[in-house]
Amino acid sequence: MSDDMMTRLREKTMQIAALNQRIETLQVQLSGSVKRANKLSQQVHELEEVIEQKNAEIQSLREELRRMQGALQAMGQHVQDMRSDQPVVRASPGFAHDCSQLQTEIDKAHADIRELKGRIERLSAAAMDVVTGKEQAVDALKKALMEAGDPRFRILAIVLQKRRAKVEDLAAMLVADISAVMEAVDKLQAEGEVEVDQNGVVIPAKKYREAQVPVEKWQHSPPEQIFDELEKIVARAEGHENVSKALEAAVDILEQKLARGGALIFEMRRTANTWRSSQGDLEDLQYKIRQWKARAQALA
Repeated sequence: MSDDMMTRLREKTMQIAALNQRIETLQVQLSGSVKRANKLSQQVHELEEVIEQKNAEIQSLREELRRMQGALQAMGQHVQDMRSDQPVVRASPGFAHDCSQLQTEIDKAHADIRELKGRIERLSAAAMDVVTGKEQAVDALKKALMEAGDPRFRILAIVLQKRRAKVEDLAAMLVADISAVMEAVDKLQAEGEVEVDQNGVVIPAKKYREAQVPVEKWQHSPPEQIFDELEKIVARAEGHENVSKALEAAVDILEQKLARGGALIFEMRRTANTWRSSQGDLEDLQYKIRQWKARAQALA
C-alpha cells in the first residue's frame, strides 16, 4: 500500500472518529432536551391543576355572591313591604346593621373574584410562555407561582428555596393566617412534599434533601460542567453523607476524563472521605470546587 493511500486512510479514519464524537455529543444534547421538555410538561400540568382549582374557587365565590344578593334583595323587598304597610315605622338599627354587613361581604366577594381572575391570568400567561419556549420563561413562571400561585405551592417553593422555615415566618411572607398556613403544611406533609422537625420547623421532604447526582449525564459532560453542577448539588444536599456521595461520584467520573489530574483526584478523594465521616464547612467546600475547576481547566 502506497504512502498516499495510507495518508488518505488515516484521514478517513480521523473523519469517522470525529463524526462518531459529534454523534455522541448530539445524542447527549437530544437526551437533555427530552428531559427538559418532560420537566416543562410536568410544570405546565401542575399549573393547569392550579388554574382549575382557582376556577372552582371563582365559581364558589360567584355562587356565594348570588346568595348574598338574593338575601339582600329579599331584605330590600321586606323593607318596602313594611314601609307600604306602616309608613311611619322605621327599620330597626339591628336590621340596618345586617344589611350593611351583607353589602360589605358582597363587596369583599367581588374583590376576591377580581383578585383570583388576575392570578389566573398571570399564571396562564407564564405557562403559555413556557409552552412556546420563550426565553427565561421558566424563571418568569417560578416568579408568577410565588406571587400568584396557590398558597400550598407557594409554601413548597419557599421551603425548597430556603431549606428551613418556621410556620410563623411562612405566614408573614404570604401575609396569611397561621392556621391557614398550618393547614397547607399538613397537606404538603401528607403528600410527601415537606416534613416538620421536632422544633416545628418546616423542611423539604427527604426526596429533596438527598443528593441527586446525574451520573449518566456526567459520563458525557466536560469537566467544567461537572464542577459547576457539583457546586450546586452540594449546596442543596442535606447532611455530610449526601455531600460525600456527590463528591465521590464526581471523582470517579473525573478520574477517567483527566489523564494528568492525579494530584487533583487525590485531593478530591481525600475531601470526600473527610465529609463522609463528619460535617465540614460548606462555603469552604464550594470554594474548593471552584479551585478544582480552575486546575482542571489548566490541565486541559
